[in-house]
Amino acid sequence: MSYRKSALFVFILIFFVLAGFDRANAAVSVGINLNFGAPPQEVVAIPGGVYYVPNQDVDIFYFGGYWWAIRESRWYRAHDYNGSWVTVSPRYVPVSVFRVYRTPNYRQYYEKKGGQHLPFKQLGNKGKQGNWGGNQMNRGHRGKHSGRN
Repeated sequence: MSYRKSALFVFILIFFVLAGFDRANAAVSVGINLNFGAPPQEVVAIPGGVYYVPNQDVDIFYFGGYWWAIRESRWYRAHDYNGSWVTVSPRYVPVSVFRVYRTPNYRQYYEKKGGQHLPFKQLGNKGKQGNWGGNQMNRGHRGKHSGRN
């Protein structure tokens, strides 16, 4: 191999290595500032350990120590209602949350089924799950072959 070909090969190799590192670093974690207004006065508890925020234009849920929201077909998750939200793939949205969201008119449906209205403060420290209602963590996430639409 001539000197020029070797230098070109090294240059191209360095370029692709550096380009790959830039993409990897950019995908680590990006906090998104979503403003849903002041924390709600109440949440509605429904079977399965899921809570939803009533009287909102945005679908916001609480489950497993996280807030979950969907806006314009994108899912977001945060530890704190006013905290740093991150985008999550739909496959990582807990099945329990996704089932509630996919229930047609879920707010009206669970009102009729006896959803329990509770003060927001009962969720504990800044929306982190308190000790009431148990530690009902999701037993799994929807995988690639979950049959969702």
